[in-house]
Amino acid sequence: HRPFTPDDLLLIEERMKSLSKKDEVVVRKVIPRDQAIDFFKKQGELYKAELIEAIPIDEQVSIYSEGGFTDLCRGPHVPRTGRLGHFKLMKVAGAYWRGDHRNEMLQRIYGTAWPTKEELKAYQEQMEEAGKRDHRLNVAVARVVESRFARILSRSIVSKFRSLAVSILASTGTR
Repeated sequence: HRPFTPDDLLLIEERMKSLSKKDEVVVRKVIPRDQAIDFFKKQGELYKAELIEAIPIDEQVSIYSEGGFTDLCRGPHVPRTGRLGHFKLMKVAGAYWRGDHRNEMLQRIYGTAWPTKEELKAYQEQMEEAGKRDHRLNVAVARVVESRFARILSRSIVSKFRSLAVSILASTGTR
């Protein structure tokens, strides 16, 4: 696969908006660890299976589903995808699996989500001003926002958007 580009983020955002409009229910299910490992291996999600293998054998694993998509996550989640109306994908960056340079380079998409359009716009303006003044502030603000983003957007929904983004780009011949 080729790396994501900033132009790809626009395509992904458009798909995210259409998925948000579907307002699908997000369902939590707890399953045995070994069942979760098997499920994700069958899905070709070997990194997720590896993460689950590190969980003690007697512990349960939570998965979340919406529509036809199921993913691994501790949660909690928004109850419906329609609650994700005001978001912006900001940038892409590389990250080694488990932070080890000997492992495969993966991609991370950074974004932010806010309860209102006005709050999103205010944040974007704040980031633009911060970028003009001090790059170190940018990093600090990004950490706070990344934490907020993780609480608002579920990991499973972000994974779903990434998977969909790859398939969208593949279908348009750009990936």
